[in-house]
Amino acid sequence: MTRKGFSEILAECRSMVGCTQQALARAVGVTDASISRWENGANPPNGDIVEQLDRLLGADGELVRAWRYEKFGADLPAWQQKVGLLQERSLAIDWLSPVLVAGMLQTESYARLVFKDGQPLVADAEIDRWVVARCGRLKVLRERRPNLVVTAVFPHTDL
Repeated sequence: MTRKGFSEILAECRSMVGCTQQALARAVGVTDASISRWENGANPPNGDIVEQLDRLLGADGELVRAWRYEKFGADLPAWQQKVGLLQERSLAIDWLSPVLVAGMLQTESYARLVFKDGQPLVADAEIDRWVVARCGRLKVLRERRPNLVVTAVFPHTDL
């Protein structure tokens, strides 16, 4: 499955709500030419405008995710992208979860179920890629920090 880009999603969402480029430009407070450039893939808007477009067009975060993916190579918010770096620099990781086994401690079958349940429309190949990344995370961290201590508290029902 090919990932749609920000410009394609913007044009589709605008069209689906029956809005012209001119009307959207007025609603956002930009020029008609700006909307046209964004839909043609030139000079994407800044994050604040992307969030405004997403709300106005009822895109449920799809525009924001596509924009983040194009801008940063990931559709996670910036603070979540830094979690990996924080883990790599950690000497100890404490994890308290009232509902799930900690990600880096999950088995492949558990991780697959969590991802598939949370993202039912994502292709199996993408889920497989996520599972490998999640289940290999602790090994990578231990290679970088052999004395890393991981403490996790989660419900016994998840075992």
